[in-house]
Amino acid sequence: MKIDRLIALILILLERDRISARELAERLEVSRRTIYRDIDTLTVAGLPIYTHEGATGGVGLMKAYKVDKSFLSRREAQTLAAGLKKLSAGVRPQGAGIRPGEAERHPSRGRQRHCGGREVRGRSVA
Repeated sequence: MKIDRLIALILILLERDRISARELAERLEVSRRTIYRDIDTLTVAGLPIYTHEGATGGVGLMKAYKVDKSFLSRREAQTLAAGLKKLSAGVRPQGAGIRPGEAERHPSRGRQRHCGGREVRGRSVA
């Protein structure tokens, strides 16, 4: 999932002064082209990322860039990424959505039907 990869990429760049696109691609299990697209995405988002070509080149964050590393610990970032992955897969936390007793009052609320490739919430399609 892209958000997981972007968070992982940021964490790697915060830990290392410079890293090759090849090594990033191997660590994140994607192509170098994907790494460069992700770098473009992060640059548009405001992160000052630089790239240098050649044997001594690589990808890194500008030295002047400071970030409060206490914002998210590695574990917190991993937990956040895992939660985002579950949400994107349609897994909802237990108790999320319908309140107790609401299902009895509104039997169609929260139920999903799939009709002709379309998802329809709370009503039947005739």
